[in-house]
Amino acid sequence: MVAGDRLADRIGIGVLAKVFPPELVDRVVDEAGVREQRTRALPARVVVYYLLAMVLFFQSGYGDVWNKLVAGLDWARRFRARLELGMQPSPAAITYARQRLGWQVMERLLEETAGPLAGQDQRSAFVSGMRLVAVDGMCLDLPDNEANEAEFGYPGNDGGRGPFPQIRVAGLGECGTRAVLGAAISPLGTGEQQLARQLLGKLGRGDLLLADRNFLSHGPARRRSRHRGARAVAREKRCGPASTGGTARRDVAVADRRPGRLPEAAPQRRRRR
Repeated sequence: MVAGDRLADRIGIGVLAKVFPPELVDRVVDEAGVREQRTRALPARVVVYYLLAMVLFFQSGYGDVWNKLVAGLDWARRFRARLELGMQPSPAAITYARQRLGWQVMERLLEETAGPLAGQDQRSAFVSGMRLVAVDGMCLDLPDNEANEAEFGYPGNDGGRGPFPQIRVAGLGECGTRAVLGAAISPLGTGEQQLARQLLGKLGRGDLLLADRNFLSHGPARRRSRHRGARAVAREKRCGPASTGGTARRDVAVADRRPGRLPEAAPQRRRRR
């Protein structure tokens, strides 16, 4: 046992090792061509698990994440021995190791493991026999440097430029289990709708896609999913009479009966004056 070691942390690392077994991690590392050519203090396999642990323990610093990782991995005995001697990789060493690994390994790992988890007996994951999946997007801050500025850009408004560059992310997930089915990233200049179209190929027959009103698709530019048989439901803001007079905005559901498409907003009728 090491200082700060907790059973819950060991369980979390054990789950990581089960979802991402060493054999899978080694294969993905070899396919990406980033296997170390000499013995290193931070081999590629360990760096992959370290990045996964950083997500799991996102509130912990580099050192705490390292302690939890090597305490929970059965095959990390030599790293535990170093830990007992007070030896830890420095933040600079971790940064260099991440740069050697590259992003392609983690992208491939996501492709290998992402997918639905719910069985037909999990009622909360299905509606009328259709698997509930949802798409949504967000923006994440990035380190403030010239490379991220050039690649992703800054947000801004009338008040000026934002403090950090940001990356846009869209994700597709299974509602009943929160399992990730796919993700796409882009600079800020790319809209969520375009990223969502990249994820339509992850849909399967019998899926029911739920989307917010921002994902309503207009015009002939809609792309069809590679997998037919999926349906979609999205929210839309429409103007209607308010109980106090005048007009009010209300949410309505717009369903798409044609498979493999983002839902299309119904044409608005003009009110007579």
